[in-house]
Amino acid sequence: MDSDIDTAKLLKLAQETGIPFEEFEKIFGISLSQENFRKTTREARNDYSNADPNSPTQIIMLEKWHDLSLAEIAIAKTLEEIKEAYHNAPYGSEAKAISFQKWYDLSLSEVAKALTIKKAREIYYSTPRGSGPQMIALKKWDDLCLVKLAETQTLKEVKEVYHDSPADEEAKTQALQKMYEVF
Repeated sequence: MDSDIDTAKLLKLAQETGIPFEEFEKIFGISLSQENFRKTTREARNDYSNADPNSPTQIIMLEKWHDLSLAEIAIAKTLEEIKEAYHNAPYGSEAKAISFQKWYDLSLSEVAKALTIKKAREIYYSTPRGSGPQMIALKKWDDLCLVKLAETQTLKEVKEVYHDSPADEEAKTQALQKMYEVF
């Protein structure tokens, strides 16, 4: 990456203008990959943490950390990427709030698309803890297990659904009951 190019500035410009950041990558011959921003965001956080408390340097480092966090958020496309961006953002910052909202919205979108038990479970563990999307993912996970349970006929199949089901939910309870019935 060209060290003379302010990538955070370019990403802000891309956001402001609606021009895909890929266009800036081509023109400036740089890479704005998610991993590059994670590293840079982490480095900025470390620079902030290592600066003298309440010093002008620490204030500058906080601004850089915040700007790089906004850039990381802008290019995050998956639940894991936005979750990472959220955890990398300065506590109490605008970037933290923006990343949470993006994480929340993306979680809702992913839950709506989940068609398998495995996918619903993955989304449940990738959403903000205790959030609406996490509760929706839990319900979908349980519902998908109930559908699969209704299709089971053997003890082995029921046992598999039991192990796939979320703890303390209806599918787990019904699986135990059905195990008793088919045994």
